[in-house]
Amino acid sequence: MNEIIQLSPFMVKYQLIAVLLSAVIGYFLLRYKMNKLNIEPEVFSDVLAGTLFIGIVVWKFGGVFFNPSVLWTNPLSILFISGSEKTIIFAIFSSCLYLGYKLKKGNMPFYYCFDVLPFGILPFVFIYSLLVPGIGFETTLPWGKSLANSEVNYHPIGYYRAVLFAFLTFYILRLKANVGTGINFSQSSIGIGAIGLLTSFFIHQDIVLIGLSFNQLLHLILLLFGIAVFKSNKTVEKDETQFIN
Repeated sequence: MNEIIQLSPFMVKYQLIAVLLSAVIGYFLLRYKMNKLNIEPEVFSDVLAGTLFIGIVVWKFGGVFFNPSVLWTNPLSILFISGSEKTIIFAIFSSCLYLGYKLKKGNMPFYYCFDVLPFGILPFVFIYSLLVPGIGFETTLPWGKSLANSEVNYHPIGYYRAVLFAFLTFYILRLKANVGTGINFSQSSIGIGAIGLLTSFFIHQDIVLIGLSFNQLLHLILLLFGIAVFKSNKTVEKDETQFIN
């Protein structure tokens, strides 16, 4: 969805507005959750704000990494580059790397912060998926979405993703896991990775390695990383139980 919205003398892409709106809502929901958990949001506010800024910048201009020739062929076009599904995933990974670096540098509890992140990331993706539904392969299903002046229906990938993220968010909220154990983070990573892989089969993918696209590879890595963290936590719990006994 690349509609242009006129804001007084400025012209802004709808997709950018959707990202900013989703990010702001996700940020304030994260702060709300931190307050409920008696975590001082001010401790992480600067780090989270920086993480959010990095994510938006990488999402917006990440396309340059996939098409660097634009830097010398048409540099002004960089200002009009739109984010894509690839750059969204790239932005999430970049934000997590930046966040991990800042936490380590500031000696902040790693798992403690990463365990509350899903309460901001999941609402962000849910809202963005509703605002920017996107389309996949053609379908004859009654809920298919058609383009303007077209009688052909397509899979509304964004709506699929929104429904799945709604279930994932509900599941994470129902876990009621202690913050700092890494459970929220590992389960969210597994869920996000699985949802990304599942929905990728409804849209065209450009294969880059071992029969998978760049998008699928990133989601697979996220899924495996979440499983590794979950297994690691289980091992630690088992060792602690044996030690106590």
